Amino acid sequence: MADFDNTVYTALAGVVSGRRYRMERPSSPTYPLVVYNLVSNPREHVFGVTQEVAVSTPRYQFTCWATTQADAVTTAAAVRTAILAMTVPVSIVNEYTLRDPETGLYRRDIDAIIAHTGE
Repeated sequence: MADFDNTVYTALAGVVSGRRYRMERPSSPTYPLVVYNLVSNPREHVFGVTQEVAVSTPRYQFTCWATTQADAVTTAAAVRTAILAMTVPVSIVNEYTLRDPETGLYRRDIDAIIAHTGE
């Protein structure tokens, strides 16, 4: 899974000048930025003609943080473009906007299933 996580990290390289982070925001970040994490990772073993292949269908959540709602939405559009350009099947299963009352920041969350072969 670590190798595929690096694939996701690389896919997001062009989004908001590369300000993408695994799991949590840095303590003093520049906005907008993207935080992503693995929510679940169901796996199936499929037997082919000559060998067994592991098929993973991990669900990722991408949280686009910004100081304005417009920037959060624009960042989310860039994330969608980046992950849909990956060379594996991607399915966007949910997307929504929230405002964090404690920080005053806006966030646009995208939940996506990104299928691939391997563990």
